[in-house]
Amino acid sequence: MPGDIPLSSLTVSKLLDETVDKCGDRIAFISVHQGISKSYTDFRHEVAKLASGFISLGLRKGDRIGLCCPNCYEWPLTQYAAAKAGLILVNINPVSEPMELDYCLKKVGCKALVTWDIFKTQNFYNILCEIIPELSKSTSCRLKSSNGILNISDVIESGNKESDEILSSIEKSIQFDDPVNIQYTSGTTGKPKGAVISHHNIINNVLITCKNRLSSAEPSLTKLRCLHPSLFLPGVSVVITPHYISVPVHSYLRNPTMLIDCLNSLQLQKYDISSLNQVIIGGSAITENLLKDLKNLLKLSTVTAAYGSTENGPVVAVNGVDENFEKASKDF
Repeated sequence: MPGDIPLSSLTVSKLLDETVDKCGDRIAFISVHQGISKSYTDFRHEVAKLASGFISLGLRKGDRIGLCCPNCYEWPLTQYAAAKAGLILVNINPVSEPMELDYCLKKVGCKALVTWDIFKTQNFYNILCEIIPELSKSTSCRLKSSNGILNISDVIESGNKESDEILSSIEKSIQFDDPVNIQYTSGTTGKPKGAVISHHNIINNVLITCKNRLSSAEPSLTKLRCLHPSLFLPGVSVVITPHYISVPVHSYLRNPTMLIDCLNSLQLQKYDISSLNQVIIGGSAITENLLKDLKNLLKLSTVTAAYGSTENGPVVAVNGVDENFEKASKDF
């Protein structure tokens, strides 16, 4: 039987265009630690410039581009720019060790990598120099910083009339069933395996999940892994933070381990969480004790338990809106 929500045949770029047409002046992304706030219109403009910049560097439809960085505004910017340019974004864990990063890049043949500078104990430039010793002496790129690596701001400004024309042609050729993302599995029983996900897969996965579980009236906090729910719920802002809740939000997306750490952290007491009424959990099994703590300590009205796998992009099932806390843990 057909579902109650029709499947979308849009590409990621077309979905962004539709959302901007509906609410271009609304805030799409807020990156707290970077002091960045972007409207949907501003975000689309920067996405187009970065996509053209990627083309100017010689990247073409079907090329793989790695993304290895912590939560930041550049994460969604790269994601949507890559999709617009017909590139396949490869998500790589930002705490990867040199051998792990080297494996992930080579496994799928990444032609470019967007990364950060320093995250906790991770110095990404040093890690890259360890796996690419000649990097510090490279002069092959026209645009380069003192360390021989392109700044993303330079790439954004590197687009030109020629790259704009190529981008326009590429965008017209992208089909909804073209690959847009490669997500690595956890690799707990062996080396990580890259799961290829199409525009159709990822858009409809988030579309159905968001329509069933999120409100369009409040801001949402999400971890950065797949397509952001703001595009499906026009007017919703995605709040990006480096760690836990630091601004008032309505929905909070984390795995159980992160939530336990969050509940046990004194840091949580420093913030006003009175606006929070929904937690979305995925990634591993949910215990009854965790659900009780979420209900009692955070005074939540809703807990969403999501079940799925990387290969499915990722959600397969979620508990119903009206189901109680206890049922959420027993179902999954």
